[in-house]
Amino acid sequence: MARFQRLELRTKDVAASRAFYAPIIGQAEGISIVPLPAPAAARGAPSHWLGYLGVDDVAHASVAIVERGGAPLGPLTTRPDGTSVAVVRDPGGAVVGLESVSNVSPPSLVVSQTLQTESLAQAVATYRDLFDWHDSIVDVAHLPEVHAHWLFQLRVPDLEQAMQYFRDARGLVLPPLSLPNGDRMVVCDDPQGAAIALRQVAGLEPV
Repeated sequence: MARFQRLELRTKDVAASRAFYAPIIGQAEGISIVPLPAPAAARGAPSHWLGYLGVDDVAHASVAIVERGGAPLGPLTTRPDGTSVAVVRDPGGAVVGLESVSNVSPPSLVVSQTLQTESLAQAVATYRDLFDWHDSIVDVAHLPEVHAHWLFQLRVPDLEQAMQYFRDARGLVLPPLSLPNGDRMVVCDDPQGAAIALRQVAGLEPV
């Protein structure tokens, strides 16, 4: 199964976002905070988290997603280290990054991720056939207040403390959930409007 090997916050205010997330992500590898690209801002895109799936052939995967009803969001590019990168909108409306698969471990702070999609059947078929992805896909087509996106869950040591931190910074905090395995999770919007989930793993006492 393909995995997310890098996570990127694309934000309208890099300095403010870096200051806000410093206590949460610290110097965590595989997570970066960058400016929202100008073309995305011109389309009215809000600040958002973007995950990059590691794939063997970025060009092929990008074309395959487009052929299934997705859309390219810019050209295929190559970084100085030779890594190929593309950003696309999948058939269910969510934005996802594609990049050459690497041996780097995925971000350790990311506990899990869920695809919230506006076209469940298309999304399931696309991610299953192209990336061998079989779970964590939720239909939000009938929830007008929720847009299609990948929602990433960041591990925090103390959920109550983290929730208060978001509230104090004028972020949006939804009611927390207790998961079947004993974990507790909450979905938030950060002060720049980017959606993220916070998760306290069961058995780990707050610090």
